[in-house]
Amino acid sequence: GIQGTDKEGGAKGEQQPISSPWDVVFGTSGSEVQRGDILWIAMAGTHQIWALLLDSGKLPKKNELTKGTCLRFAGSGNEENRNNAYPHKAGFAQPSGLSLASEDPWSCLFVADSESSTVRTVSLKDGAVKHLVGGERDPMNLFAFGDVDGVGINAKLQHPLGVTWDKKRNLLYVADSYNHKIKVVDPKTKNCTTLAGTGDTNNVTSSSFTESTFNEPGGLCIGENGELLYVADTNNHQIKVMDLETKMVSVI
Repeated sequence: GIQGTDKEGGAKGEQQPISSPWDVVFGTSGSEVQRGDILWIAMAGTHQIWALLLDSGKLPKKNELTKGTCLRFAGSGNEENRNNAYPHKAGFAQPSGLSLASEDPWSCLFVADSESSTVRTVSLKDGAVKHLVGGERDPMNLFAFGDVDGVGINAKLQHPLGVTWDKKRNLLYVADSYNHKIKVVDPKTKNCTTLAGTGDTNNVTSSSFTESTFNEPGGLCIGENGELLYVADTNNHQIKVMDLETKMVSVI
């Protein structure tokens, strides 16, 4: 296809140009009846979060929309680390990974916003964009990266590319890609800590979490029973599995 420059959307199917989608997650529009009616899109090229309606319905602060409509949900299109109660005034910087927590009290999308080195949330109820961990308060500073365990803004990440929600434990796992680690975040306390990875890029396999290594892990997925976390270990050219019960890492 041809890369689009549209930052609003509203057309259907192939009539709607889009720009560098990096991730999608199947979910809900946040209506009272929880149903799989939306495909959420991390639109990295325009620094926005978009929605593709799989059924006719509503988005927060939108009129009735017909099936097949594709449009922005959050993000001004400016590349920045800006949080805002009004979704179209918020700013992202190459959002690259999405995960959905449709259940209360979360009712949000988690966003790995790679160029701001943050993880953000987008409310399914009103579209409000909030900070979770990483980055700093200046929305124009996209260089507040590092490798620091901590709470909220005191935690530092570097170019996170993937997130996945563990509804069994109410925890969010983050592929902290340029730090070569897997982090875990408690969204209630905003505490972010290293779960696995030493930070070295050599390929240590069949190891404990504390001794394991990754090389720019890019994607995460948790199994249905919540016991296994799958990791796309990009530059090691491997799929690894983390056993969340035994705390061991192995290669599939």
